[in-house]
Amino acid sequence: MPVLSRALHKLVHNPIVDWVRTDRHLVVYCMDGDEARKLPADPAFRVNDDSDIASFEQTESWLGRDAFIAGTRERIAGGNRIYTFAENGVLLHYGWLVPRQERAWFPHVRQHFDFPPETSVLFNFYSHPGARGRGLYQRAMARIAHDAATETGAMHIYIAVESPNRASRHAVVKTGFRPAAVPYLKRRFGKTETGVLAPDAFAG
Repeated sequence: MPVLSRALHKLVHNPIVDWVRTDRHLVVYCMDGDEARKLPADPAFRVNDDSDIASFEQTESWLGRDAFIAGTRERIAGGNRIYTFAENGVLLHYGWLVPRQERAWFPHVRQHFDFPPETSVLFNFYSHPGARGRGLYQRAMARIAHDAATETGAMHIYIAVESPNRASRHAVVKTGFRPAAVPYLKRRFGKTETGVLAPDAFAG
């Protein structure tokens, strides 16, 4: 996450600012399985690869190596897939696939979101600081969406991005996803409202 985005994230989530005035939006994107099948399946990404997972290097204070490896193994045991890209013994990028998901909880906007039947979900992408700007995020999304359609038979593929993260939103759209819904949270002096906007009603 760029420095400016981190600063804005901290400001928005400051407890005092959050109580007085908060406007959060999460853009939910989707792609049909038929479109996902046409995406390139980049062979540079590996699936549930132990050596790649073990090559994780801590670059953020909030995620240590042991916690990452333990959490990754737990998710894999639950049926999820991690797609990894490693180079010179360092894990440079990863992203996750939930082969089937009916409902998700989005803490950013504090509400559940229901998916249509036969949906796969992409989530939790991360690039090592030394590998940013190489297009790994978009390449990973394309590979994972392709596999979701061709290997799991998903009819729909979804991914969600917090609205301030314009770089990620741009990459998602460039990959071929289209906005499907915009869940939001609005707060004024402690009074909270949540709901879902149609994409064309969101100007962010």
